[in-house]
Amino acid sequence: MLSPAGDERKINNKVLSPAGDKKKNNRKCFRPWATAAKSKENKHPSSGMRENG
Repeated sequence: MLSPAGDERKINNKVLSPAGDKKKNNRKCFRPWATAAKSKENKHPSSGMRENG
């Protein structure tokens, strides 16, 4: 009732990719620092390669 749009989005996300939601939750819960380090390492080289072409 308060946020029908938000509820619909949550339901859609769970239905479309339940595995993705579980992976995100597990990463955040178990070791957020590892994900942060990985995200930084992955972002820098990927962005550099994209910029270089």
